[in-house]
Amino acid sequence: MLFFSCSKDIAFSLEGNCFDFPPSTGPFGYSYQYPASLYLAPCFNPNNSNEFVYVRETKSTGQTELRIKNRSTGNDYLLTTSIFQKPDWGRNGWILFNHGDNNVWKIKSNGDSLTQLTFTSSCFDAVWNYAGDRYVFRRTDGANNYSIIADDEGNPLDTLPGFILSNGSWSNDSQKISSPVSTGPSSNAIISINPNTGQISEVAAIEIGDAKDIISYSDWFPDSQRLLWKTSRSFFITDLPGLQTQIIKTFCDTKLYVVIDISGDGSKIIASRWDQKLIGDNTIFSESNIYIMNADGTGEVKIHF
Repeated sequence: MLFFSCSKDIAFSLEGNCFDFPPSTGPFGYSYQYPASLYLAPCFNPNNSNEFVYVRETKSTGQTELRIKNRSTGNDYLLTTSIFQKPDWGRNGWILFNHGDNNVWKIKSNGDSLTQLTFTSSCFDAVWNYAGDRYVFRRTDGANNYSIIADDEGNPLDTLPGFILSNGSWSNDSQKISSPVSTGPSSNAIISINPNTGQISEVAAIEIGDAKDIISYSDWFPDSQRLLWKTSRSFFITDLPGLQTQIIKTFCDTKLYVVIDISGDGSKIIASRWDQKLIGDNTIFSESNIYIMNADGTGEVKIHF
């Protein structure tokens, strides 16, 4: 593992059977081929780590389905269709998600009580607090972005000035909401806001050598003192007391992780991953799969559907 405590250049070593593709030889870049189904955007049931919600896309039609899979029983069932972005499963048994209309909706984990929560469109990235009685989301209005806290019925309660939510997470102690932010033309950071005081703190920062260094997703561990976050190059964990960050996993074009989520007990990470390979001179075969691993990035297991 590599540890660092401030923004600087980082030397990355890729894991076995993991490599980046060379520049495309075609005039329009690589062409892509896909399997019939893609498995995307997983999120654990916070009350049962053997169960998770995910999105399945049928590539030929573009149809997306919100589904639940139980690893113990093998059950896999449909909740609803037309899903955009990662869902968020609350301890209250409700799942937040973004419908194809770009509004926030919720649905019970048994598929009952589909409910629309926002009605202005351009509402994204909704995540529950620990109690499940509030959630935060981002609303886009032209060039302006607003981070809004609402109750579990969708009634707005507060806004978070100076904070733009994007693929963030709300800590179990309800004191911290995380989000990535650009800090300059060649740097970005993961920040945290206290929704009660509005105080914003930098958790970690990283220089941008290329697009693979852009921070995307984050998720708090149950202790609310450690934050898992990722770029397109690595998984990181930052300990808040000393702001010490470690790289727990590195990856590449052939194994490109996208969405991450931590189990309710903090012992596992679930992630979607683009598994890719070159076929021919200028074509990439790309499939999206779901993996579960230990919280330190070891012991990875592919989920079979």
